[in-house]
Amino acid sequence: MTTISTAPQRGVLASFATIRTLTNIFVGSVALMFAMTATADILAELGTGTGPNGIVLDTAGNVYTANFSSNNVSKITPDGTPSILAETGAGTLPEGIAIDATGNVYTANQGSDNVSKITPDGTSSILAELGTDTLPEGIAIDATGNVYTANSGSNNVSKITPDGTPSILGTTGDAPVAIAIDAAGNVYTASFGSDNVSKITPDGTSSILAELGTDTGPYGIAIDATGNLRLYEAY
Repeated sequence: MTTISTAPQRGVLASFATIRTLTNIFVGSVALMFAMTATADILAELGTGTGPNGIVLDTAGNVYTANFSSNNVSKITPDGTPSILAETGAGTLPEGIAIDATGNVYTANQGSDNVSKITPDGTSSILAELGTDTLPEGIAIDATGNVYTANSGSNNVSKITPDGTPSILGTTGDAPVAIAIDAAGNVYTASFGSDNVSKITPDGTSSILAELGTDTGPYGIAIDATGNLRLYEAY
């Protein structure tokens, strides 16, 4: 049985802050930090990287942000030193970000309907084209290296194999903006437009897992260590 919990309205979305008293929730690849107090330390000023929307950490403690306004990815070392890892391309408008086990970074590019892959040395390429008006926002990676995107424009989830082959895994509610994967390979999306959570099994069977209530605006989703879903609601 899956339990769904929502974050309190006083939750704070922090793009580059370390909250002293917090719950870290990774929304697919986006770290939402819900502060139980207002105390925070600024880790780094992003400089040339502007409009950070997505954030993810690697195993060495480096922080990466998808910078929507400047079409690039920032890397911040544990001591707070920022740099631009790579450009995602003019007009890409990267929203979500994820990192795989070997340190490759991926962004869901809402503006160009595709996914970028950036190697640890900063080499940027387009992993896959998803189709006109798919508007990918959330992004996640499974244990075997497949990439999944929550497509807010086409109300579905794309699955991209490691060699860059895209397909539609399943459908969702309206305007899915965040995505998470459990240990069994089930995919979950927070559907902002229809105030619900979708579940898609590995074979592509889609269903609505839960209705959250009118105007809840689910904007982030994660799975905790016990398999429960955690949601961030925008309203």
